[in-house]
Amino acid sequence: MKLLRWMGLILFAFGLFSLVWLMSLLILDSGGIHFRNYYCYCCCAVVDIFWKANLMKVICINTDGGSRGNPGPAATGVVFSDELGGVLYTHKEYIGKATNNEAEYQALSQACKILLKSKWLKANKDSGEVICRLDSKLLVEQLNGNYKIKQEHLRLILMEIRRLIDECGIRVTFIHVPREENKLADKLVNEALDEAKAALNGER
Repeated sequence: MKLLRWMGLILFAFGLFSLVWLMSLLILDSGGIHFRNYYCYCCCAVVDIFWKANLMKVICINTDGGSRGNPGPAATGVVFSDELGGVLYTHKEYIGKATNNEAEYQALSQACKILLKSKWLKANKDSGEVICRLDSKLLVEQLNGNYKIKQEHLRLILMEIRRLIDECGIRVTFIHVPREENKLADKLVNEALDEAKAALNGER
């Protein structure tokens, strides 16, 4: 489906540029150059809008959660981006004492809540797609129903995530990515932990 969408986009752009070029060749009077430039400008603007609209049909969400101590002080990091990796929105949050798994699940839950309130969802509810990219293979397998969750409190968070996804009413897929492809979300986690530690030390 992605390949067909990109091929359609390329064909559309080529056809539009060709049409504008042919129209510009028919303009022979002294004002033709200005008129031709105007048409070219409009063409570029239309293609740019069409291009961005197609890119924005798919949103990628990278999430990460971490704990210093496991359990210990924990935080989450969330990154929304387009298909090309352009960052659209980030979120980081200190969540108190938790395990690594709890922080991972909380990060995804936060991402779903942000998605639910987003303008993008309202504009793309019928045709958009969300790809959740996580560096925890265990979490991805659990989310996809391949592994069972033993801890009851984690099952409750998973139920909340599924409820939020159902409320979003959009296709959501979960994929595993290497840590190298999740650096920004990891950075946000550490920033939130460092900021919380600094705030705590400042109070003493």
